Amino acid sequence: MTRFVSFIFRIRFQFLCVLAATVIRAVCVFSDAEPLSDIVFVISLAVFGALTAVPCFYKKSYAPAFSMPKSKAFGFLSYGLSFGLFADFINRCVSAAQLLSDSAVFSTSLVIRVVTALSALISSVYFIVIGLSLSGSRYDFKSLKLIHIMPILWAGFCIMEGFENAGANGINSLLKYVMLSISLMFFYYSAREIDSEDGAMRISLVSSRLLTFTSFLYFADTFFMSIKEKTLYGGFESTLALTALFMLLYSFAFERNIIINTTENSIV
Repeated sequence: MTRFVSFIFRIRFQFLCVLAATVIRAVCVFSDAEPLSDIVFVISLAVFGALTAVPCFYKKSYAPAFSMPKSKAFGFLSYGLSFGLFADFINRCVSAAQLLSDSAVFSTSLVIRVVTALSALISSVYFIVIGLSLSGSRYDFKSLKLIHIMPILWAGFCIMEGFENAGANGINSLLKYVMLSISLMFFYYSAREIDSEDGAMRISLVSSRLLTFTSFLYFADTFFMSIKEKTLYGGFESTLALTALFMLLYSFAFERNIIINTTENSIV
């Protein structure tokens, strides 16, 4: 009973940190009190982000990340992330076609966008296989080996694309690159967990919590800005907010699976 209460408290604490940061950002967006409001939000982002990650250090060890019973819920959310990445693939293909029609020559921006689209497509297939594997199918995503790195490449190329198309600024842009940087870290450490029989690393849980936190804030901020400007904010980048929504659900399920399995097996 004590473990269950502690588990619920950690979920509520994480939720309250996300909620507090979201409310502060909503006030900042609709108050038009820049730049003071942006400074307040950045400070709150750092503080609540740190508070979200701290509970991961409460336990000395955790259950292995993927050596656990099949989880249909986790598998279903893997399909969701697959859909989000496929939407990103379609959007980048359309954008690449527009770039090519406008310039009629290959540019660095075009190459990066095409490579990012391909990595999104392969990552989308990868998470379908993860979903099948976690849902009880005979498929085993652990045997895919090199494809484990595709989500890492997708996040890395998304960041590179931002450097290539420098010029965007503001809190929404900041949230996007913080989220992508953390997603790169999350995909890297979750890939390392795949063949590990040891307990999950604390950094894996920290990265999953921070990804849930920043992905939600990026999605919420894009939503708030769309309401404020009465149009789909960000144009091309708005699809990334949809991907972020599915990414936060997947990272949350990843962490919850580890925590629940640790609690059920009484690992301290």
